[in-house]
Amino acid sequence: MDNFVIRKRSSDHGGGQPSKRPRGADEDGEPAGRRREPLKLMSLNANGLGVRLGIETDKKELCAVVDKEKPDIIAIQEVRLPCAGPKGAKRDDKTVKRTHSQVNTNDKKGQEEQQRLSLLMRNETFKDYKVYLSLATWRYAGSAVMVHKDCLPDTVYYNVVGEEGHHFDGRVIVMEFGNLTIVATYAPNNGTPSKDGKEDSFARRRKWDAEMKAFLVKMKAQGRDVVWLGDLNVAHRRPDVTDPDWFSEQMRDPAPRDYNDGGQPGYTFNEQDRFTGILQESGLVDAFRHANPADEPCNDRGSANWTWRGTGAATDRYHNKGMRIDYTLVSSSLLPRVQSALILGHGSQRVGFCGSDHCPITLTLNPPADPAGARAAQ
Repeated sequence: MDNFVIRKRSSDHGGGQPSKRPRGADEDGEPAGRRREPLKLMSLNANGLGVRLGIETDKKELCAVVDKEKPDIIAIQEVRLPCAGPKGAKRDDKTVKRTHSQVNTNDKKGQEEQQRLSLLMRNETFKDYKVYLSLATWRYAGSAVMVHKDCLPDTVYYNVVGEEGHHFDGRVIVMEFGNLTIVATYAPNNGTPSKDGKEDSFARRRKWDAEMKAFLVKMKAQGRDVVWLGDLNVAHRRPDVTDPDWFSEQMRDPAPRDYNDGGQPGYTFNEQDRFTGILQESGLVDAFRHANPADEPCNDRGSANWTWRGTGAATDRYHNKGMRIDYTLVSSSLLPRVQSALILGHGSQRVGFCGSDHCPITLTLNPPADPAGARAAQ
């Protein structure tokens, strides 16, 4: 169906050619100047898009929020749809040729998931969007970005390292619209030490942070306007969690070798310190926190200040606790154009969460004062 974007390339696994279109043309060969610049962006960690679409109440809630907000771009993380590949291929085998932009339909479950996504993209809410997929090799991680057909990107790529092929776990989708670069990512969880003392997850997260930093610094050096959004899996400061002292003391048994790697994943000093470095060197600004400055958590736990919430069960250790780990970050050059940066869900009962444990967030930009050098609004 034409709502799905599938590109031909020499390879669709980690080391192929860039998954790009020529600058200045959309995929149908139309001049990109006919497209307007995206002004409203939404992001949601779906906690399994295939699952959400199989639950009618979740699907209806997702459609309702999109109908209400009318975003130009919808970035979805943790879609947990497996990418297409040969039957029987081991999920960690990076030598196997796979198509990370397509859902694996080798089994009944995959066929059902593909059908659910196809039906979604045909319904009234999503029929004017095209979906770009970057999927892992199994029902894990993965990303989707839906773009309104009025503002299709000039260029799309799926990795920040050499901009070639897809990130193996489908964690990156980058789109260029004139001088505007939109970076949609799903950062890996920092994890905890294994029982045998290995700290592979810490190393994975350090590598991710270093790669993102290098890429974003490069974007700054090129003079590009950047919006970085998605589940970044880090709560930057005390007001970004409901219970900062409690979160700091979690996950310390077994104790990590570096004390600063301890604490709730997403709320460790080392993650926060690296995130600070990324913001400082890339020139990006946290749009929500810029509009809502705070030094301590909001006293109203039912307020829309946290994007991830624990379950509603009173017996759960995370009951009534929350973290703000989903972000819209903007270049300082874009800051004067920020109209709003909102969190759309609230409360321990996850009101507005579309069935996920994360809620949607939005960023709305005002049109550029001078469209010269940018896409002109239609």
